[in-house]
Amino acid sequence: MALKRLSAYNASDSNDLADKIKDQLVAAGWTLHDDLSGANSRYIMKSFGEEKTTKIPCYLDITAGSTANRLEMTFWVFWNSTSHAGVLEIGATTSAYILSDDDAAFYAWIYCSKDFLAVVTKLGSTYTGTVYGRYASVFKPIGFLQSGITSGDGKTIQLAKGQTAGFVIGSNVMLLCLDGTVGRDESVLITAIDHDLHQLTVNSVSYNFTAGSAIGYYPYPWCMRRTAANTVFSLWGGSGTGAYTTGGTEVVLPGAANADPETLSSLYLLSPAYYTGAGAGLSGYLDRWAFHDPFSITSYEDTVCVSIIQDDTIATSGGANTLTDSAQTWDTNEHLGKAIVIIQGTGAGQIRTITGNTSDTVTTDDNWSTNPDDTSHYIICEEAYRHFGFANIAYSSSFIEGGYLAKPICFEITTTTTTTTA
Repeated sequence: MALKRLSAYNASDSNDLADKIKDQLVAAGWTLHDDLSGANSRYIMKSFGEEKTTKIPCYLDITAGSTANRLEMTFWVFWNSTSHAGVLEIGATTSAYILSDDDAAFYAWIYCSKDFLAVVTKLGSTYTGTVYGRYASVFKPIGFLQSGITSGDGKTIQLAKGQTAGFVIGSNVMLLCLDGTVGRDESVLITAIDHDLHQLTVNSVSYNFTAGSAIGYYPYPWCMRRTAANTVFSLWGGSGTGAYTTGGTEVVLPGAANADPETLSSLYLLSPAYYTGAGAGLSGYLDRWAFHDPFSITSYEDTVCVSIIQDDTIATSGGANTLTDSAQTWDTNEHLGKAIVIIQGTGAGQIRTITGNTSDTVTTDDNWSTNPDDTSHYIICEEAYRHFGFANIAYSSSFIEGGYLAKPICFEITTTTTTTTA
């Protein structure tokens, strides 16, 4: 997976930040679907996510200048790049935004892959941030209509072979139109299932749905974190053809009550960063890149290091994307994929991923902002995260800047030991 991160970028104004977010998303694999920039920057970005099996894209709308000193970002279920119009907006610009400055410089942090975008800004001493991304449902039957249906009662829906598996009679599912025609999304009740004919029967349908529309428990796998609260916008629960801005109760943040009561002592959760607490089945959100910290007393911009491999050591020199320590005798590439953190001296605070090493020199995936030298103290660890509190310090997150996580892991941290449990 391609992870892109930009730490403490000095944005000149709101338009500059919008441009930089667009550039980072393109570098991570998103598509610039529609460029609506004029006097101010506006971009419609498109992604199917990292998984090759993902069939439902999101269209992320990044808008500068619509409201003073804000960068607004919402989703659209469908966006026509020819007519420059979208249908079914998810999120509200009154809360799906981050603070920026139209007239003066400020700092920003950007983290993204094809699965997510997280942006944090700092204006003076005030931090704001928001997260947009794809989540994976634990209970995720989903099918696609092989032919269109019209509104009415007792409608039979034809799916492809095998796609009825996992659906349950008597449960609510969502129909979702993906091509921008009339009929957007609707919650319906399954009344019958024919696995041999690959058909579902639902109680009633209020709108027309074309071939290719999705049906499932979470057919739209994208959601966004609100800036001003601990809730997340999701599509589930909507029904109709207008903008959908009230999905906050569907996706919630896990707290201590959601953890195993036998392991509540000083528990740090890495996966899932969020979960869906209502509807059908649980869903992890940002299970790879966000370190969820429900008990944090960490300050903004602190570094969270996981599984330290080499503690405080002093470098002898550094280049554009290298650090040399002539006292070392490392095996070739023994630190491949690990994180290196400059903790003191020249370049302090920088985090990078190691892409290779010789006996005494590591190479990093991105150039240093400030090259290390013989005053630079560094550590090497499995993963390193930059910490930011969102809305409430009890529900804060740290975003990965170095190292690559192989799979979701839960860390239980005590005062003396760190244990890792898959």
